[in-house]
Amino acid sequence: MIVLMALAVLALVLVAVFLVFTALAFLARLVFWILLFPLRLVFWILWLPFLLLKMIVGGLLMLLAGPILAIVAVAGVVIIGIAVALPLIPLLLIAFCVWMLVPGSKHPAVIS
Repeated sequence: MIVLMALAVLALVLVAVFLVFTALAFLARLVFWILLFPLRLVFWILWLPFLLLKMIVGGLLMLLAGPILAIVAVAGVVIIGIAVALPLIPLLLIAFCVWMLVPGSKHPAVIS
């Protein structure tokens, strides 16, 4: 029984030590974040024109590549549609032959 109590105390001490180190790490991270925030702000302001240039160049490239990508996408959809429908041709042929051989009704059914 004493061994179990010793293990419980040891586990409690380990949890307390973990919580203390976690709190210290959080405080250190908070201090570094507060100290380095002005530098992050300056670098973000300096980096902003490059981000705008990237957006402009990306938009111009999309104006050039967009129609080509649309044509390729339509061609891909057509090719995939043909690839899916091609194995169904024998079944469609059999269904057409059955449809041609079975006589249709001359008079449609009357719904009353």
